[in-house]
Amino acid sequence: MSLIKQLWIAIAMVTLLSLGGSLVVSTLAAKRYLEQQLNVKNVDNATALALSLSQMPKDAVTVELQVAAQFDAGHYRLIRLVGPDGTTLVERSAEPRLDGVPAWFIRLAAIEAHPGVAHVQDGWQQFATLTLESQTSYAYSELWSSIRQLLMWFVVMAAAAGVIGSLLLGRITRPLRKLVGQAEAIGERRFITTPEPAAAELRVVVRAMNALSDRVRLMLVDEARRLEVLRRQTQEDALTGLLERRQFLNVLGAQLDSQDASAGGALLITRVGNLAELNRTQGRDYVDALLCELAGTIRQQLADQTGWAAGRLNGTDLAILAPDIAYLPQWTERFAGALHEVVERHAHAGSMPDIPLPIAAALYAPGETPAAVLTRIDTALAEAELGGGRAVQIDAWVGLAQPRRDQAQWRSAIIRAVASGGTMATSSPSLGRVSPSRR
Repeated sequence: MSLIKQLWIAIAMVTLLSLGGSLVVSTLAAKRYLEQQLNVKNVDNATALALSLSQMPKDAVTVELQVAAQFDAGHYRLIRLVGPDGTTLVERSAEPRLDGVPAWFIRLAAIEAHPGVAHVQDGWQQFATLTLESQTSYAYSELWSSIRQLLMWFVVMAAAAGVIGSLLLGRITRPLRKLVGQAEAIGERRFITTPEPAAAELRVVVRAMNALSDRVRLMLVDEARRLEVLRRQTQEDALTGLLERRQFLNVLGAQLDSQDASAGGALLITRVGNLAELNRTQGRDYVDALLCELAGTIRQQLADQTGWAAGRLNGTDLAILAPDIAYLPQWTERFAGALHEVVERHAHAGSMPDIPLPIAAALYAPGETPAAVLTRIDTALAEAELGGGRAVQIDAWVGLAQPRRDQAQWRSAIIRAVASGGTMATSSPSLGRVSPSRR
């Protein structure tokens, strides 16, 4: 059972007990008051009637008329006049009329009023004993009416207590709802702070929850920092920040395993030549700065490209993987220009006559193996090294790397080539023999 239901049950029980107790006490007090008033009335009326009869002639007609007049003028249940010898001289009685009063209420709230008793004198002798009882039906009706009014007010007060209780419960449980929202936010990795409520008991809980939220946030931030450091250590080269060899080959393998027939691309590898000589003559810091600037230039070229990747395959080789490249020469020329500019700048800064930086590029197609692609580009890179210090060699397989099997593939290749500026309009003469039927 929820806490709200328990609070509601507690409020309802307290309200019912208080209102029920007040109703019982009020009913008993009203009943006792009516009994006292009826007792006083019976005694007073009996005394007054006995005094009146004592001063009148004692013939039977006169006495009966006086008793009848008193009975008809008031609300009496019984007036009886009994002689000294026990004989009843006069008696008037009436059945109670309990209109609108339920029988169960009469049984529960029975009014016990004592009859008024007085003596009628005839000179110095006792003439008779007078017994008088007032009607209790009016008392029952008045008591029932007051109880109903009181019950109506109790219902109104209970409704008011329910409304006030709802408002109070809403105010009391507001911090609890905020705590639930805070707990859900922690599960969603959102860390919020809940204001401390006025209630001392809830204030302790909210304070502990806020502290827990801060601790979890700091713990997750620290964990994310450690994971990022571990990821960089396992996937990125420590010096250049590019992907290390294994991770780069994984990316290449994923590209080659693609089921999309048009998901080919280009692979470029550049090699810093004479790296051992540079370390010996210029120092390690110079070589590290050169490699870092080359890596920074590559990252700038890859900044706005989706799906491109760059890595350091070994101490001297840097590689670039670019999916969806349609025209390899222009793409290779752009990278070669940027990288050669960096090498030229470092050659002048280090008083070096020349820093070799051969570049090789090749296309790949889905379904090839990484070994086959790397073998072709290694061959092209070896040819670039033989061609000169900063030669650029494009794999001779370019024209056949991505065979077009249907009209859709040709259309996609032509659109990519036009968008990348890899097309050139030319004209050539056409020679042929006219068909005899067209002469």
